[in-house]
Amino acid sequence: MLHRYSRWDGTQAIPDLDADDVLDEIADDVLGYGDLRTALQRLLQQGMKPPEGQRMPGLKDLLDKLRQQRQQRMQRYDLGSSLEDIAKKLDDVVKTERQGIERDLQGRERDRRRQALEQIPPDAAGRLRELQNYDFHDEQRRRSSRTSSPRCAPRPCSRSCRA
Repeated sequence: MLHRYSRWDGTQAIPDLDADDVLDEIADDVLGYGDLRTALQRLLQQGMKPPEGQRMPGLKDLLDKLRQQRQQRMQRYDLGSSLEDIAKKLDDVVKTERQGIERDLQGRERDRRRQALEQIPPDAAGRLRELQNYDFHDEQRRRSSRTSSPRCAPRPCSRSCRA
């Protein structure tokens, strides 16, 4: 449902509020509970239904409607699961690179590459930024990192460090 707000120009359709209906609603509440302040708060929170007319929503109704719309939008634009997927793919890239280093390299080169992997931040944004310029050892990870993110395009290994 689309709502449009504009300045009052007299053409808007607003249900007629009869002062007697409002006072009857407040009087019933005051007689039932004995407190004018509580009656006014209840009218504001819960709204009222005139005898011959459409129910006027209260603040509670409006908040419920906002909550429902927010929930619908959160479900429609679920960014959380997309970010989790990206983080998982980046973790897989780092894990496979680490396995390739352990499997194929020895000595100082292995230590240097291990240290370079340890310097990569644990958060997804930091990992993505660092992996863009990372010198991959494992050719398979180089290819898969290109598919993990359109911006992630690691440069080829400049040394003959591949097995």
